[in-house]
Parts: sequence; C-alpha cells; structure tokens
Amino acid sequence: MDPRLISLIPARAVEPASYLELALRAVTANAQAITRLNLNFMALHGTELVALYPAAVDFMPRYLKAYLSERLQTQASLSAEPGCPVVFRDFALSEISTQVKDHGYSELIIQIKEG
Repeated sequence: MDPRLISLIPARAVEPASYLELALRAVTANAQAITRLNLNFMALHGTELVALYPAAVDFMPRYLKAYLSERLQTQASLSAEPGCPVVFRDFALSEISTQVKDHGYSELIIQIKEG
C-alpha cells in the first residue's frame, strides 16, 4: 500500500521482471519511491523505469541521473523501425519525458526492448 515499502524487498529475492513490475507500481503511486529502489537494479533498469514513468527522474539522486544519462549517450544509436516518425539518438535522461510527451510511450518502449 505504501510505495516506499519497496525498499524492504531485496531485488535479488524476486525475479527481475517481478521486481521491475513492483518498482513501476511503487513509482507510479509515488514518484519519490524511486529513491528507495535497489541501486544495482537502478543501474541496470533505471532508464527503462524512467522511460515508463518520466516524472520519476525529478526524484533521482544527481549521481544516478548522471550515470544513467551517460549510459544512454554511450549506447549505440537507438533507431526506430522503418516508417516510424521518431528516431531516438543520444539524449540526456531528462529529455525522455519530452520525447514521451511528444510521441507517447509506445515508440520509446519499442526502442528500449530492442536495446
């Protein structure tokens, strides 16, 4: 019931997909819950979580924002499928919410799933 209780669930105790779902539910209920997530999980899945709920980036610690932003910028360019009007290339983590507002979640989720 309280999204901050996610900090009591060890990420290694549940399947990664289940922890991601729990994390998304917690952050959706209260964006500040992102500060309670397992740091190893955030290093691996933080960009995906923020892509699904961009407002959470406002509550992330500065060092984690910088780390995730750097990961996004050093990854190979993310290109959309042919015919897609959006091409995601290197961008700062804070730009995710702008992309989502302009083009919706579906294209960004496709890009994340494709790596």
